[in-house]
Amino acid sequence: MKDAVMMGKCCYRSFCDKCIRDCISSKSMCACGATNILADDLVPNKNVRDLLESYQLAKPPPSHSQT
Repeated sequence: MKDAVMMGKCCYRSFCDKCIRDCISSKSMCACGATNILADDLVPNKNVRDLLESYQLAKPPPSHSQT
């Protein structure tokens, strides 16, 4: 999930910023089915962003196997 945002008007669920903006612009609705919402209703989800960042920092680097 990149740039986590939360829908602040209907379901309060978290989404990738680009994904939910694309959904709102193409379908004129939230992924939960709510209508009459705008991309302006999205708010950054700092908790999820921080959690994902700490996960990325803790993840071991990929191993390269030699054949």
